[in-house]
Amino acid sequence: KVRVTPKLKEVAEGEPVPKPETTKSSLWVDALYYADKLRSIPDISWMVNNLDHSAIMISEFGGVRFKSETDFQSTEELRAKGQHVIVDLKTSKDPFSKQWIQRKGQKGQYASFVEGHKYDLQAYIYRYAYLQNYGVMPNYYIVVVGKSEEAPVEIINMNGTDSDEYYARILDTYSEQFQRIKMGEVAPQGCGYCKNCR
Repeated sequence: KVRVTPKLKEVAEGEPVPKPETTKSSLWVDALYYADKLRSIPDISWMVNNLDHSAIMISEFGGVRFKSETDFQSTEELRAKGQHVIVDLKTSKDPFSKQWIQRKGQKGQYASFVEGHKYDLQAYIYRYAYLQNYGVMPNYYIVVVGKSEEAPVEIINMNGTDSDEYYARILDTYSEQFQRIKMGEVAPQGCGYCKNCR
């Protein structure tokens, strides 16, 4: 219910407010620039024109429900033809540089930016979410656009990785922690890798 204040009533009964004039932000201009670069590549142009955008999947790992939103995935029509694919878009200042990563129980090492940002874990979750929803393991690709004037594009094949067992164990650990958070036994903590943790 909305409490009607004098100000709200005044606005509701007043003249229509004209739409303000806006200028495109530099972020928006960059996005358009990268989109144009992507459209110039035949494989990626096909992806943009033929796959579902921002598709939602609900899955479960270790008794915890996950909501995933893929950038691109097979449409119902493509699935009927046996074509199962997920494509994730990323931007990076330098998609070709190596990053130092340290994982619990493992020796530190240099790895690709995909592993450095745990995009391989995201790939694991998306692939198995798709399997739970459609009964088929999809082909999974990451398309990386470099943040430079040249905007180099790299397509990374995330299929046939040998890290599934490792991430299954990691996800079980996460799921146990999620359950404890839900029960109020422990406080949630950020992962330290991004600003998006809730």
